[in-house]
Amino acid sequence: MNEPSESSVIEATDMESDLARSAWNDQIFAVWFAPFAKRNVLFNGSRGEDFFRECGEFAKRFKTAPAGSGDNPSAVIHSPAALEWFRSIPLPPLPGGRTFKPTAWQIDKARKYLSSRHNTLLAERLSDAERIRGEDPTRADRIASEARKEFASFSDSVVNCKDALDNVDAIMALAESTPSLFLLDGEVGRMLNKRLKPNNFGVILADQKIGKTTLLLDLAIASARREPTLYIGTGDEDEDELNGRVATNLTYRAVEPEYAGTFGVPVPDCSHNAAGTCPINRSGVPRQLKDWKVMIEGGATPFELADGTADGAKAINGEEYRPCCRCFPRNDGTPEDAERRRNWRSAIWWRKLGVDLIDRPLLEDTKKRFNLECAMAGGKLKIAPCASGSLTVDGLYELLAMLDRTENFVPRVIVLDYADLMKQDAGRDSDKDNDGMRRLWEGLSALRSKLKILLITATQTNGLSDGAETITRRMIGRSKKVADNCTWLVTLNQTVQERRAHVMRMSMLYARKGAFDPEHQAMCCQWHEVQDAFAFSMPVFCKIKNETCKERD
Repeated sequence: MNEPSESSVIEATDMESDLARSAWNDQIFAVWFAPFAKRNVLFNGSRGEDFFRECGEFAKRFKTAPAGSGDNPSAVIHSPAALEWFRSIPLPPLPGGRTFKPTAWQIDKARKYLSSRHNTLLAERLSDAERIRGEDPTRADRIASEARKEFASFSDSVVNCKDALDNVDAIMALAESTPSLFLLDGEVGRMLNKRLKPNNFGVILADQKIGKTTLLLDLAIASARREPTLYIGTGDEDEDELNGRVATNLTYRAVEPEYAGTFGVPVPDCSHNAAGTCPINRSGVPRQLKDWKVMIEGGATPFELADGTADGAKAINGEEYRPCCRCFPRNDGTPEDAERRRNWRSAIWWRKLGVDLIDRPLLEDTKKRFNLECAMAGGKLKIAPCASGSLTVDGLYELLAMLDRTENFVPRVIVLDYADLMKQDAGRDSDKDNDGMRRLWEGLSALRSKLKILLITATQTNGLSDGAETITRRMIGRSKKVADNCTWLVTLNQTVQERRAHVMRMSMLYARKGAFDPEHQAMCCQWHEVQDAFAFSMPVFCKIKNETCKERD
């Protein structure tokens, strides 16, 4: 048999070492991988087979991974060669202090590795047979026949039929609450928090230039504080521009001169405060004109409302109207929060905010603090800008494999901006926005299902959405298959007056799990001037909210 090249030896060694870490620490992976880890396939031969087999037997018998037992490796691995190999494996620390990579990710990687090994070894044996065919045809045929039997195409029977109700532990686990990977504040948190979990495929449906990119990046930043997160930009923004958006989000400052200045910024308010109907009698002075929409329709700008120069914008005593956030819901599940939710009635107001240009010392300090926050909770943010129309679903798999191979980085959350700009499979021109988009959405859905990740992306509406108060399913743009393949679909709704006021409404148009009602909407703050669209997740909003609460107290 031909000797593998130096590069293939290094790759096979590193791959089996990585899989050994999972077999030692992950019960599910150890049981799954053991039957396929054969000595004639593994680079490490019999010692690799003995190690993976004994790890699988231990995990299957004791319902825990070998590492979870707390026993010394010598008490679990009885093969001296396997034990010596395992002790020689370098196990560099994983991001966030994790002991092993996600199970679904490792299983998918193991499938590809075993398939590659089968194909490579078969090709080498057939090459050996052809080399001696001229001297001994009978022996050459025997070698080729044995190779085809021994290294048949790898398959783990992906469609796996089992007896109903066979896995009692897995069924009982469904009754346990699966925590969300990260949480959002306010009304949008009420709508999305229970859906920010692994194996969810969330899609944001909105009109053009409404702030989808900014929203997706805000979600990625919120996620990165808790989980390894990958943000993939498929639009026309390069790495520097995407990092500029991140810097604006984290520093409350602009990265370009045209976004610096003083603005009328939307902030949360309680409608009880404006009307003087607070149920706990702790609101401020009511406003002269209760409905802000009347002032916007009359031509008032957000800056004039914040400045108090628009008719009806002041309090009834003639002084500046001050919004109230005392009962703003925090989604922390406490009885106090439930009481706040009963008292809170979502509304909106504006305040003046000066936005300065960012400077180098602040940016460097922000970078250190953000990296520390992420590291303490096991999170991290990676950004991968891609040219429009260049990224395919297969290319996304390759990107994930590269990050795993070179940086040990396996994201639990992927934010994709956005699916409509990905490259479709080659096909007839007439099928470009029909069959091509269908395969693209099906591929993305299969990715999140295979890897058990949270995938969030966006898509655009069609011409029917112009002037619509609330977006419906018939307003989905390039492919209706998005609704067939996603787990939940939210819409960003905005009338002409709301766009002028820098506010919008989010509604849950469709969801496979949990209740949804397109008319049960969440009011959101939008701030286009500094490219921070949704204040529910951006620090500026939290900063203003906390300041308002302190002023009231």
